[in-house]
Amino acid sequence: QLAPKVLGRAADPRALADLAWRGQARAFGAAVSALDHALWDLAGQRAQQSVAQLLGASAHAIELYANVNRGLPTRDPAAFAHAVRLAVEAGFNAVKIAPFDEIDLLGRWGDAIAPTAQRLECGLARIAAARAAIGPEVDLMVDCHWRFDEAWARRVIDACAAFNLHWIECPIPEDAANLPALKRLRARTSTACVWPAARMAWGATPSCRSCRRAPMTC
Repeated sequence: QLAPKVLGRAADPRALADLAWRGQARAFGAAVSALDHALWDLAGQRAQQSVAQLLGASAHAIELYANVNRGLPTRDPAAFAHAVRLAVEAGFNAVKIAPFDEIDLLGRWGDAIAPTAQRLECGLARIAAARAAIGPEVDLMVDCHWRFDEAWARRVIDACAAFNLHWIECPIPEDAANLPALKRLRARTSTACVWPAARMAWGATPSCRSCRRAPMTC
């Protein structure tokens, strides 16, 4: 599916900015991402610069966080607490979890599952366990994986205020139609709601354009 769209083009990542992968299988998006990375690497080699330099970066170090969502033996709060504690012991000062398994309002991960207060509480219990395990000094981030609409995202933001989150990621889809809702959600909290523009609009040019338009913290 991808080869006919790219063969014969210039080996320049900017030449692929018009490739649309929304609506394609996830494997197609992964292949596009791999090609994008490879082409930026080639561009850096040609220019004898790092990709960071090509993109205008001036920082000498990048802080890392541990994403402990995958690889948990179970999804109970104790497993989350154990995983984030291990991450901190390994030297990370920031961790991210994805706790809202029981909700998928828009059916992005399979059959739609409507939110309820009880299902929301399952996710909040995982967040509470993670925060208790790492204490108040370690940054804790929550990825919602686009499981809510604006009304339920407001409830999530309000309920998470007690956990002093560093950010709340992907509460609703980052579609153009949702930009006003994202702006309202961002105004609701001092916690950064993150718009992962690099994933949703892959490539340097569309990502930078999305960040300029975004009401979120990119």
